Amino acid sequence: MTGLITKGIGGFYYVLTDEGIIEAKGRGIFKKDGITLAVGDVVELEKTEDGKGVINSIYPRKNQSADCQCGYLSGGFRACPSEAELHADR
Repeated sequence: MTGLITKGIGGFYYVLTDEGIIEAKGRGIFKKDGITLAVGDVVELEKTEDGKGVINSIYPRKNQSADCQCGYLSGGFRACPSEAELHADR
C-alpha cells in the first residue's frame, strides 16, 4: 500500500494511508544505503500481522529542503527553520 509520512520519531514513522495512520519502521536497506526517510515522503509499505507496517520503498522526491535534516521538531512534526533563522546569530 502507498502512504505519506506525516511524522517520524526515533526510527518510527507515522504513515497516512487509505486505511488511516499506520506506525511503521523502515527496512534496514535504507540505513545501509544512506537513505533518510523524511516527513512528506511518499512510500510503499506492507502491513504486518500486528497491524503496524514496514516501509519497503520510497518514491522519488519532488523537492527537498537542504536544511530538512536539521532535527528541529514542532508538535511532533519536523519543522525546518528558514535560512534566515538558521543564520540569525552570525
